[in-house]
Amino acid sequence: MAPPKHIYAWLICGFATLGAWLYGYDGVYFTGVVALGVFVKSFGTLQPDGTYSIRPSDLSAMTSMIQVGELVGSLGSAPINDYLGRKGAWIVGSLFVTIGVVLQLVTSSSQAIISGGRAVLGFGVGAFCATSPLYIARILVTEWSKQPRIDHDAVDMRNDDKSDRDVEKVVAEQVVQLRE
Repeated sequence: MAPPKHIYAWLICGFATLGAWLYGYDGVYFTGVVALGVFVKSFGTLQPDGTYSIRPSDLSAMTSMIQVGELVGSLGSAPINDYLGRKGAWIVGSLFVTIGVVLQLVTSSSQAIISGGRAVLGFGVGAFCATSPLYIARILVTEWSKQPRIDHDAVDMRNDDKSDRDVEKVVAEQVVQLRE
């Protein structure tokens, strides 16, 4: 059997899909954590019958804070991608995921800290989920794509010294080169 072509592209795309994996993983693991007796005892209140329980409103707030962070992270990823690039956005997302996880681990009974940690974690996950498809599309091997690839680094739209005609000319030249 022949070795797969473009192994580097496959590996990078596999890593990029971890953003989507993180999105689903958090929902699954936190559902299991809230059912643990030690979690209910740590974050719940003692009932008259001697058992511990978490109020539904508190549990839903702790659970849903990640969606707030994911929304802010996915919306905030556009300016982060513009200023730091896609790899920079991944680094920022990784830092937020790490900080969010640490915040959730260091608290022993504070619902505010665990909710804040989940929001911070959500920001990182949102940044990953919004950036991953962009990165995968950017490194896509040309022979897999149905449209010609343009070297966007050569066409810097933000430079004031280039007119629209210069940009159009560079893009047209690249399309001609790709079709030859």
